[in-house]
Amino acid sequence: MLPAAAAALMLPLSAFAADGYFLPQASAESIYNDNWRLQPDNREQVDALGAFFDISATLGLRSPRSDISVTPRLRSSFFTDSEDDDRLSSDDQFLDVAAYRETEQARWAFTGGYSDESVLSSELSDINVDDPTDDVGDTGRLDVRNERQRITARPSWTYIYSEQTQFGLGYRFVDVSFDDQLVTRQVDYTDHQVDANLTRQLTERTLLTTQLFASRFEADQVNNETDSVGVNFELSRRMTERVRGSLNLGAQRVDAEFVDPVTGATMSESNTNLLFGAGLRGEVTEITSWIAELSRRVNPNGTGFVVQTDQLLLSIDHAFSQRLRGNIGARAFRNEAIDDNATNQFIERDYARLEGGLEWSLTETWSLFGRYSYTRQEFERPLDDMGGMVPPGEEATANAISIGIAYRGRLRR
Repeated sequence: MLPAAAAALMLPLSAFAADGYFLPQASAESIYNDNWRLQPDNREQVDALGAFFDISATLGLRSPRSDISVTPRLRSSFFTDSEDDDRLSSDDQFLDVAAYRETEQARWAFTGGYSDESVLSSELSDINVDDPTDDVGDTGRLDVRNERQRITARPSWTYIYSEQTQFGLGYRFVDVSFDDQLVTRQVDYTDHQVDANLTRQLTERTLLTTQLFASRFEADQVNNETDSVGVNFELSRRMTERVRGSLNLGAQRVDAEFVDPVTGATMSESNTNLLFGAGLRGEVTEITSWIAELSRRVNPNGTGFVVQTDQLLLSIDHAFSQRLRGNIGARAFRNEAIDDNATNQFIERDYARLEGGLEWSLTETWSLFGRYSYTRQEFERPLDDMGGMVPPGEEATANAISIGIAYRGRLRR
């Protein structure tokens, strides 16, 4: 479905001199984690050494004004020194599709993907600098073996009215399902959003974007139907040749109706939520880059509800030499329910992650790497193994260290 949708955008591709390309990547990594399922001290914790193998290849066609690519990816993990190894091991599959086509006054684009992966990776956030505001919020629930399937699609169209003004339309589709649905932990849902935006170049270095959006979220397991409308204003500016900044401010009206899975009562809530964000991205020198971002957003979540997330993201990347690179990053956020009903106490959560790593280039395509991460998580109202409440305020921490080898192939045409 996803490749066909992207290909539909690219029907005129044959009219151009399109060149094919191929980009393979692979890695093998050994990871030790002292608390794989991120459980508090008073519950069973699983520490184990695992091996991860990851392989992907991007195949595409590119012309001066268009591009289409498909990236299949496989990731397998194996654990042999833990009594829980069968619950930890997994075979994950991914498929990403991206396409765009440009004319003198318009641009059509499509991004989408499919994934089938263990909740050990899908339900716990890493430090994703490329996409820190992923459309799908994680639940942080790792105490049971489960698999999550996700389909995403995001077509868009941009019309260039003049050198200073652009108008755009977009649509976002998210469908998430789990092998086993667990109320207040991991439930199936779909989310649709449409948006219209107007971008105006105020000065040579400053852009102002106004966005109107509407969305609908549905989670059948808790009979949740949530409708949202909102507006967002974003001011972005290139402050210097090496530093870019952005500010955004908006509001989102949320109307929800659902059946409380604990009491069985039908409930309805209406709230207006403030949205904001501020970010800086820059380069100190040609060998050092950094990112600092603060944001509040409202996104769908596998708990079966729409969740408000306040987030801080920091990252620094530095090249010590032509062969040695290092990076360090931190991500912290708080999930809160958009209403005050008792069920949503299970959602409220504090999360923090610190990561650091080094990479040594052996050749242009091969490298060795090592990483360390520290993760801390605390739920306002955790759940016991039978789904009941346990005393609040229990925090869970995990330390992980890994070493591996990676292959990043050259772009082949």
